[in-house]
Amino acid sequence: MSVRKARVVGLLLLVALGAAARLPDNMLVRADVLARFQFDSTTMEYQSTLPRRQTRDVHRSLRTIQPWIASVGGAAAVGDVDGNLKPDDLCLVDTRTNQVSVSPLLDRQRYQPFVLEPPTGVEASRTIAPMGCLIADLNEDGLPDLLVYYWGRPPVGFLRIDHGPSTRTEPPRSDSYRQVSIGGEQRWFTNAALLADIDGDGHADLVIGNYFCDDARILDAQTEEAVCPHPVMQDSMSRAFNGGTNRILRWSSGTGGAAPDVVYQDVGAVFNEEVAHGWTLAIGAQDLNGDSLPDLYFANDFGSDRLLVNCSRADESFGKSRKELGCFPLDGPLAFRLLEGQRSLTKPRSKVVGQDSFKGMGVEFGDINGDGLPDIFVSNITEKWALQESQFVFVNDGRRLDAALVGQGVAPFVDRSEALGLSRSGWAWDAKLADFDNDGYPEALQAVGFVRGHAADAGLVLHKSCWANLQELATANDGWLKRVGAWFNMDADADGIGCDLSGNARSNPFFVREPSGRYADASPWLGHLRHGVAAPTRGLAIGDADLDGRLDYVEARQFAAAEFHHNVSAVASGNSFIGLSPRFLINVVGNAPAAPMALDLAQKMTARSRPALGTTVDITLSDGRHFRAEVDGGNGHSGKRSPDIHIGLGKVQPGTTADLVFHWRSYDAKTETARYARVPLGQHLFVFLQP
Repeated sequence: MSVRKARVVGLLLLVALGAAARLPDNMLVRADVLARFQFDSTTMEYQSTLPRRQTRDVHRSLRTIQPWIASVGGAAAVGDVDGNLKPDDLCLVDTRTNQVSVSPLLDRQRYQPFVLEPPTGVEASRTIAPMGCLIADLNEDGLPDLLVYYWGRPPVGFLRIDHGPSTRTEPPRSDSYRQVSIGGEQRWFTNAALLADIDGDGHADLVIGNYFCDDARILDAQTEEAVCPHPVMQDSMSRAFNGGTNRILRWSSGTGGAAPDVVYQDVGAVFNEEVAHGWTLAIGAQDLNGDSLPDLYFANDFGSDRLLVNCSRADESFGKSRKELGCFPLDGPLAFRLLEGQRSLTKPRSKVVGQDSFKGMGVEFGDINGDGLPDIFVSNITEKWALQESQFVFVNDGRRLDAALVGQGVAPFVDRSEALGLSRSGWAWDAKLADFDNDGYPEALQAVGFVRGHAADAGLVLHKSCWANLQELATANDGWLKRVGAWFNMDADADGIGCDLSGNARSNPFFVREPSGRYADASPWLGHLRHGVAAPTRGLAIGDADLDGRLDYVEARQFAAAEFHHNVSAVASGNSFIGLSPRFLINVVGNAPAAPMALDLAQKMTARSRPALGTTVDITLSDGRHFRAEVDGGNGHSGKRSPDIHIGLGKVQPGTTADLVFHWRSYDAKTETARYARVPLGQHLFVFLQP
C-alpha cells in the first residue's frame, strides 16, 4: 500500500472512530409536538428597599472563589399561603437582595406581595443567606406556614398567627407570622430540605441536607476567625465526605393561637459517615415498597449519591428485624438500609445507583415509563465540549423491594438515561417530571447554568470561560483540592469581566416524549423559555395555580428575576386528567367525608385541614390503566412543587371513571386506607382524610 493510500485509510478510520465516539444529539422536535405547549410568561418582581447585587460577601479566605461560593440560593415554592386551598402563591428566595418574598401568582390583587422579616438571634443577618422555602402547616393548626432554610444558621419556621375565625380570610402580611428557630444554635449550610413522615407517626418530620462544614463562617466577611474547623473545601472531586451534617428532625409538638409554636427534635446519628457528611444539594423522599414510610435519596456533589430504604418499622414492613436486614442503627425511632444498584458487563460503575462519582444536584421521583412504579431522575453536569458526566434516569427494573433485596442492599433500578434521550442537558440543578399537556406521559424539566461572568460593553455581553481552569483543578491531587489556595482565581479582571462557567444559557431544557419513546429537548423552539434574560436557574416549582387542569411552573434564577409560566395550552385542556388534593382533617371527631369533593364544595368547608404529605394513591381507570402517585413534601434542590397530585390521561372514552385507593399513616402509626369508586375525571378534587 502506498503512503498516500495509507494516509487516506488512516483518515477514514479516524473519521469513523470520531463518528462512533460522538455523543448523539436528540432528534428534532416536530412542529405538531411544539404546538402542544403554550404558556403566558410573567416576570415575578417585587418591591424592595435593598440594592440588588450580583454576588454575596464571603469570608476573606474565600474571596478568590467568591463566584463559586455565591452560586446557589435562587429558590421558589408554589403552594397555598393565603388559605384559599389553591396552589396560587409563591414563596421566592431572591439572591440579589437575600430576601424571601411572598406573592400571589394569579389575581395579583388578592393581597400585596410582602417580604418576610429576616431572622434574629444566632448572629447578625449579614452572615446568613436564605437558600429555600417550604409552604406547609408546620404546627398542624390548619393554617399555612412557611419554613425557610439558610446558609449560616438552622431553619426558621414562620408560623401563621391565629386571631380567630377571621384569620382564614385575612390576607397575609409580613407581620402575620411568628418566627420559631428550628434546630438549635449552630451554623448550618443547608441546600435542601423536605417534610416527610419518616417515623410513621402521622406527623411530618424535617429532613435537612447540609453542604459546608457545620459552624463554618462562609458568609462572615469581617471575622478574623478561621473559616472552618477543618479544610473548608471538598477533599475529593469524586469521594468527598467532609461536608456538613445531614439531619432528621422529628416532629415533637405544635400549638396554634396568638403565639404559635412547633418543636422538632434532632434524632442524632441515624446515618453512617458517608451519608451524614456528603456534600448534599438535593433530597428526595418516596415510598418505594408500599409500606407508607418514605425512603430517601441524597443527591451529593463530589461523590456518590445515597439511596436509603426506611426500615424504622422493619418487622412490619419486611417481616425481619433491623439486624437481619443490615439496617442502622439497631435501636431508636429511625433506621435505614443503604441500597446500591448492580453492575453488569455493559454498565459502568459511574452509572449505578449509589456507586456514581458525579455531581448530583437535583432529584425527582416519577413514573417515566408508565409501569406504575416510581423511577428516579437525577441532575448532574453534562456541558458540551467541557465536562460530559451523565444525567441519570434510574428506572425501576420491575423487582419488588422486598426483604430479600433490602437484606442484600440491592436497589432495583437501572440507568436508562441514554436510551431515553435524557443523558445530556448542561450544568443541571433542579429536575422535575410533570405532564404539562395531559397526554399521559411526563415532560422532563431541568434548571441549568452555573456562574455567569460578564460585563456589558457597547451593548455586547463579554465573558471569559474558566472551563480550562476548572478541568486543570479537577485533575489535580485531592490533597491540594481541599485547600482554597490551590483553586484558580475567579474574580473579575481589570476590565470587570468575570469568570464564566455555563452561565449564559438562554433557556432551560424542556424534554418532551416523542412517539418513539425517546425524549427530545424542545426548549429552543418554545417561545416562553426565551422570555427572560440569559441567567443560570436553580429551582423549578410546579403547581396548577388556577386548578384548571393545566400545570404551571416557576423558574427561580440565580441573581436574576424569577419567571412564572402560566399554562394556556388548548391541547392540555382537550386531554383528560385527574387532579387531587389529599388533606388531613384537624380536630375533627368521626369519619372523614365519604367521597372526594370538587373545589366549589371544598371552599365551603369550615373544618380546618392540612396537606396530607406522603400520602400515596393508586388510581385505576375503568379502561384498565393504572397510576400511582404521592403527595410531595419538598423533593429536589430549591424548587418545591405544590402538595397536590396531577395525572394527565390523554384522550379517554366518555364515561371513563377512576377507582382511588389512598394509603397513609395515622397518629397511632397504623397504615390507613380509604377507597373511592367510580370517581369522575377531568376535574380537581379534594379528599379529606382522618389522620
